Amino acid sequence: MAGTAGWEVSAVDFSAVAIERGRELARQRDVSVDWQVADGTEYKPPADGFNLVLIAYLHLPAAEIAAVLATARPAVRADGRVLVVGHDLGNLSGGTGGPQDPDILLTPRRW
Repeated sequence: MAGTAGWEVSAVDFSAVAIERGRELARQRDVSVDWQVADGTEYKPPADGFNLVLIAYLHLPAAEIAAVLATARPAVRADGRVLVVGHDLGNLSGGTGGPQDPDILLTPRRW
């Protein structure tokens, strides 16, 4: 399905509510997205299927996020990227919002 700028976009979230919100925003913007309700720890994307895999705000214990990344890497084409975005450990002392468990927060060296 064609997103903006010619991208084919797939989105996965465990929340049916989040997926429905995304669908509504996509309709408002006339953007096509392949929306899927699935558990990110169990979802198996196609191998070599993407130029970019974005994992956004998926804060999990180390073993679980490592498993998600191990599944994400083969889904990216040879010249593609995996991008992880989330709350930094620094949020606990100098930020706002986000998880309060230091074991699931990100640092440049973690993950």
